[in-house]
Amino acid sequence: MKEEAVDEMAADKDESEIKALWVTFVGTSTFHGLHYLFDALSRLRKLAWALLLLAAFTVFVRQILYGYTKLQKHEVFITTEFKPNVELTFPAVTVCNVNMMKKSHLLKTEAQTYLDGTDWRHPNMRQLYKAYNKSYNLEKAVQDYGHVYSDMIKKCQFIGQACDKVFEIRTFIDAKVTY
Repeated sequence: MKEEAVDEMAADKDESEIKALWVTFVGTSTFHGLHYLFDALSRLRKLAWALLLLAAFTVFVRQILYGYTKLQKHEVFITTEFKPNVELTFPAVTVCNVNMMKKSHLLKTEAQTYLDGTDWRHPNMRQLYKAYNKSYNLEKAVQDYGHVYSDMIKKCQFIGQACDKVFEIRTFIDAKVTY
């Protein structure tokens, strides 16, 4: 008889610990609405929340199954078709190089040293920056070391003919440099 009482007390203790863990879980869970189901005082509210949660779970499972079956069908969603348009009335192309100056023209020049002084990643940035005053003429460096238009466009064709034979080529270039 004593053993049965001890077993009963142990079972009650385990049950109360499980209940305490469940109450903590329900109160802190991010599963929205779960705590309303278990904390509601009236049976009508518990029933309403149970139905809402069941409906939400049903929609969730349905969406998962729908997505999985759609994935298994291996459907093609994108098709690409190329249609050449040879009747363009005004073909326009803009060539813009993001780099203002050509690196091969800059190497071992005063402009390279100046630019190194403005790069925070360069190990000697502070010394290089102090070496040049703020009146350094960067515009002149761009003119001297910038990209030359003729080096950027090697070949231009439109409908098998050279571009300058098909249409007028206009460039908006300051002197010889494009930037």
